[in-house]
Amino acid sequence: MGCSPTETEYMRHSILLEKNFRHALVAIDLLSKARDQFKMMEAGRTITLLGSEMGREYFAAKDYTSAIQMLSSVAATYRQEGWVALLGSSLTYLRECARCLGLTKDFIEYGLELIALPIPVTIFHGYVSGSEVSPFGQQERTQIHEELMNFLCGVGEIPSQDGESGMTLTSAQPIGLEVDLVSPLRAVLSVCAAFHEQTVKPGKVTSLTLCLLTHLHLPVTFQEVEVLFNQSSCNFTIQHRKMVVEEELAEGSAPGEGISGPFDLMVQPRTWKRITLAVTAGMSMSI
Repeated sequence: MGCSPTETEYMRHSILLEKNFRHALVAIDLLSKARDQFKMMEAGRTITLLGSEMGREYFAAKDYTSAIQMLSSVAATYRQEGWVALLGSSLTYLRECARCLGLTKDFIEYGLELIALPIPVTIFHGYVSGSEVSPFGQQERTQIHEELMNFLCGVGEIPSQDGESGMTLTSAQPIGLEVDLVSPLRAVLSVCAAFHEQTVKPGKVTSLTLCLLTHLHLPVTFQEVEVLFNQSSCNFTIQHRKMVVEEELAEGSAPGEGISGPFDLMVQPRTWKRITLAVTAGMSMSI
């Protein structure tokens, strides 16, 4: 039994109205009112949950700036509480917001923190009033890792989510990621250095050991590591063995000449890489 022309037109009109209705904005308004009520009750965890829902609705409404502001606050709470699955869900949205806004540094930081999280199962997000971010599991972790490593090496481009020009990285515009004591990237990379002797006479050679540790799930190869001292004249840079050999071959010298290594800068997941070097002490040296 078919519909009459009048009924068909009514259904098409209803579908059109439903498509044009701004569900996300209505949801944000309701969630905001609920959040205000729970603030009066000082229900911290419920407030965080509602903030997460609001951030995702902002994402659905394509208000990426508001989404980042809301989800950044939520992510800070999840880091403090150690809720890695909930933090991972927030980071997937933050990463996509950074992509849509062209925030290259934020995109890299969110991605690195996400793939370093110890999440054993796939994260499935709940329903929101619009476009949804894909689930995050082991396959996505590997894809994001490879995408970020290629991008940081300058051999890949990060496509835009909304058809805008993609993000690129060149040697002329490097990205500086600072890993300090309060940075979320502490969960991605840890570095420490120590002299073998407590005291050494100026001008004498002493041993220095560098230790690198990543919590990523795939090996990472550093192109070079720069060691900085309080005396700039003592600074030095070590390069990955393969890179040094390739440079020497390009210059026409024999492989191995001038290499005070070799240095293998490939770091395996969750395994300390220790590199011991011989350095000459100045009048006072501290790393």
